[in-house]
Amino acid sequence: MRVYRPRTTCDRAHGHGIRRYDTPTGEDRAVTGSEAAVLDPPRARRMPSVALALVGLVVASTLVRFAIAQAFTTPWIAPDEMVYGMLGEGLWSHGTLTLRTFDAPYYSLLTPTLIGAPLELSDLATGIQWARLLQCLAMSLVAVPTFVWARRLATPGWALAAAAITLAAPALHYAGFLMTEPLTLVVVTVALLMLARALEEPTIGRSSVSGSRPGSSSSSSASSCSRPEAS
Repeated sequence: MRVYRPRTTCDRAHGHGIRRYDTPTGEDRAVTGSEAAVLDPPRARRMPSVALALVGLVVASTLVRFAIAQAFTTPWIAPDEMVYGMLGEGLWSHGTLTLRTFDAPYYSLLTPTLIGAPLELSDLATGIQWARLLQCLAMSLVAVPTFVWARRLATPGWALAAAAITLAAPALHYAGFLMTEPLTLVVVTVALLMLARALEEPTIGRSSVSGSRPGSSSSSSASSCSRPEAS
């Protein structure tokens, strides 16, 4: 099959958006969409490899952080991990944020929702391990909005590098703890990405989404901001 060198311009004289290609004989002819798919390497062929690399980064980070978490016993940071564990159990058992019989209205909803299910549905030791794994996965997912943001400014390779550097940050040490930090990192990163998109290309939808994200991020970390530094 002969491959034709594309011209730098497109033939849109008749409104069909048909590209024109130079043949080896010097003649121009229109190329159909199916032929263009053969002549031009489609971006769709490059995306699976990039997507697989990104998924690989998330999975590798999750497993590494989960392995590191095995060096610590839960609760390691007291009383925070105990509090969020009990909040999660209460949320999944009777649908309210309570510490045993006491109301806890000032704590976030996201972290208890994430870690409460394994703690409620299995024994304590197994539930803690599954909760740790979910926390490690949640924090490692920060690579996705990081990649999307960096991809708007750089090539896929550099965007993957930005995601990998983010996953190597010391803050991800908190991934194995039953704390608010894993979800807070992801939510705040997504909120900043949506805010950047709203500033670049303002629309009503993007402005409303970027305006609502800070509320979610603040609710996910409100208790972490109000607790003592020792925690």
